[in-house]
Amino acid sequence: MTPTAPASVVARMGVHMDASVAHTDAAEEARRAARIAAAATDARNNPVTAANRVERLSVQVRGEKKALAHCVRAVAAGEAAAAALSAAGGAA
Repeated sequence: MTPTAPASVVARMGVHMDASVAHTDAAEEARRAARIAAAATDARNNPVTAANRVERLSVQVRGEKKALAHCVRAVAAGEAAAAALSAAGGAA
């Protein structure tokens, strides 16, 4: 005669086995996500990628400086026109 475990023990064993499988699946997913994150970080920090990013941002800064210079000239021209109008006796 072979001894058999009570039903409650077998049920607990099944619950623990299911939990073990779920934890193993979660650990595999975490490993996969970590590999993907590491690859993305390596790509972002690649010297060629960083140089391209610096160049793109430099172009953007030059464009913003050019737009700002245009605005400064436009404001100065407007102020000069208002001063000339005021000096000529017009409404300011």
